Amino acid sequence: MSSATLAQDGFTTPVSEVLLDQMRNNVHLEEYIANALRPLRSMDKDGDGLTKADVEQQEAVAKANERARLAQQFLRMDFNGDLKVDRAEILKFTPGEKEVAARVADRFIDQYDQDNDGTATLEEALTYTTPSYGRRRSTGGADLLALDPNGDGRITPAELKGLAEAAFDYFDSDGNGTLSREEALAIQEERRLAEEVRKRREAGCFFRPPSAGARFIAYAPYGGQTISNVFVGSPDIETSIVDMTIEAGKEPLYLVFTSYDSVIWRFKGATDRVERVIAASFKSVHRRDSRTPHSTSAVGIIGLQKNKVRIANRDCIPDFADQREIDAGVPQQAMVALFGREPDVIKRENPIGTLSLPSIKFSRFSRKEKPEPLEGFDPVIWEDAIHFHPGGLAIIDESTVIAAEPVGEYEVLPNKFGLSNLVASGHLKFEGEAFHSRKFTLLKPIARWPAGMGGALSTAFVKPEGIPTPDGRLGHSCVLSEEDGAKANWERLCREKGSVSIPSAVDIERGSLKR
Repeated sequence: MSSATLAQDGFTTPVSEVLLDQMRNNVHLEEYIANALRPLRSMDKDGDGLTKADVEQQEAVAKANERARLAQQFLRMDFNGDLKVDRAEILKFTPGEKEVAARVADRFIDQYDQDNDGTATLEEALTYTTPSYGRRRSTGGADLLALDPNGDGRITPAELKGLAEAAFDYFDSDGNGTLSREEALAIQEERRLAEEVRKRREAGCFFRPPSAGARFIAYAPYGGQTISNVFVGSPDIETSIVDMTIEAGKEPLYLVFTSYDSVIWRFKGATDRVERVIAASFKSVHRRDSRTPHSTSAVGIIGLQKNKVRIANRDCIPDFADQREIDAGVPQQAMVALFGREPDVIKRENPIGTLSLPSIKFSRFSRKEKPEPLEGFDPVIWEDAIHFHPGGLAIIDESTVIAAEPVGEYEVLPNKFGLSNLVASGHLKFEGEAFHSRKFTLLKPIARWPAGMGGALSTAFVKPEGIPTPDGRLGHSCVLSEEDGAKANWERLCREKGSVSIPSAVDIERGSLKR
């Protein structure tokens, strides 16, 4: 059965994934059947066949074991024994390099801090739902019960034995009762497809396939070069814009976009050619509760009819980040399982400014073009913002954005554009003559920290007493008291609070930015 058939049949495979588990090179029929029956016999406590009650008992035991594991992991980080863990506690007690400890702290707090207050409690840890997406699973009772051939609510050893024999015969092409190396390779491909089907099904990934005459294009830029004044999903996520031009022509276009960053795709041109757009992003609005275990994408579309747009979960679309895998055909196979055929084109890029389709001509904004500062922005910091996002700042109407997540206007703009606006409005004071100091003092309360203040954009904020701490996330930036901010070693103090080192000056036109 071909991959195309698998997709057209609605994610079905000729052999269930659970029956593929014990198939390998040189295994004999008798050994395979014995291994296939072993999990059922261990879970069927009363010997009358595996039932829903047996499965529920097995799941209760598994959940208890998982809670014990989570508690142990949590308590290893609770160095002061108060059943709470914050970032500073992890940084203080974790040995080794500060940057490694910072990554450990970020991962731990992001995983367990369900109410986003900066502190993870034991209660939060015990209610955490470990994502199953992408993990190789051992055979579970629910998987076996799903094979129930006559629908009577139980699967007996005799029924499972018959199914296992049929599965073995499906791959034992020469009928000698032993799987050869060539037969095992076919099983390996089937297992990969079955796992792909399972992962996509769990993520709710069901797509209308492209029409026979449509040009099927999959495109994956890292993000856009222009910052949006509107966010998708959360004001703590930096959202950029890519301007799309659909060229004139008659051939329908079926487009799949996936990006790392949150992106709004802004369409113009011959948009009636667009048959369908599927869009997803790695950056997303995280879902931590058991009812929504997957994350939706922080992407939006402007300029198309809503019925042509599908915002996909971040787990749905394969990763196009590695050009070597694209050349080897790895994501193409996954796309076949999703859409019924390979894309005519798969292409990845670094951040882009504009894109024309179907020619796939893209452009990047040059830093030399330097969009002029908008009214209400400090020109010095604006220039540094352009270094990172040379497309500047796009002002759009939030009501025009099609998205699966909330869309709204930033109270405080992201990264350096936010800093530039806050300095011009008198809410922040830029400290120092050269921009390399990367230090700002809060003069007035602000609603939120600017989004995207991590990595090379990390900043030190000096917060005087009496000014409330803004909402939002600092990324790799830090907050210093006035006393610490005045010290010569403020950069070291910033690192000790969990920030990466403050970057050196941006060299623009042979010199640091000066006021």
